[in-house]
Amino acid sequence: MNEDELTGLGGHDALDDALEDALRAGEEGLSPVSLVVMDVDKLGRINETFGREMGDEALRRLSGLFKAHFEPHGQVFRDAADRFAAVLGGVSKEQAFLIAEKCREAVEGAEALSIKEQAGPALPSFSAGVSNCPDDGAKQGELTRKAQGALYRAKLGGGNRICLAKEDKMVTKTSHYTTEQLQMLSLLSRREGLGEAVLLREALDDLIKKYD
Repeated sequence: MNEDELTGLGGHDALDDALEDALRAGEEGLSPVSLVVMDVDKLGRINETFGREMGDEALRRLSGLFKAHFEPHGQVFRDAADRFAAVLGGVSKEQAFLIAEKCREAVEGAEALSIKEQAGPALPSFSAGVSNCPDDGAKQGELTRKAQGALYRAKLGGGNRICLAKEDKMVTKTSHYTTEQLQMLSLLSRREGLGEAVLLREALDDLIKKYD
C-alpha cells in the first residue's frame, strides 16, 4: 500500500484498493458504502502568500482533522496534492454527509481559533462530494464520478460546503456517433454486461482526465 510522506495517509493506489475491498465486502454483507471526495479550498493562495512550508503544515493539520472524524467510520486517503478521500463501509449516504459536515465545522473552528490566538498556519476550508453504494451505483468508477460531480458543484457554489451526488441528467447519443461506433458500443455492452450509458460515461471521464 502506498503512503503519502507528508501526511502519513494512504495514497491514490491505496484509495483504489480500499474502495474496491469495501464494495466487495458491502456486496457480500448487503451493507452500504459511502465515498467522500474532498478538495482543499484555495491552498494555492496559502502557498503563494506564506510559502510552501506553511501550505504543507496546513495540509498536515487538515489531515489530522480528517483522521479524527473519518477514521472511526472507515479510512481516509490523500488522493492528490490538495485532494483527499474517505471510504466509509457500512455508512449510509446521509450519515456520510453528517460526518463530513461535522469535519467541515471542526476545520472552521480550528481556523477561527488559529486567527484569534495568532498561532499556527492558516487553515483553509475544504469542499466535499458524497456518493454511496447502492444509492448512486455499485461500481468503483461510477461512485468516484458521482462524488467528483458533487464536489464540483460544491466548489462552484463557493466552496466550504458538502454536496450529495444526484441523479445524472442524461442526453441522447443520437447523431453524436457514427453507425459503426454505435454498433461496436452495443457489442461491447453485451459482452461486458454493462449498459451503454455506463460505458459512454466511463469513456468521457477518461477523456476529461486526459485533457484536464
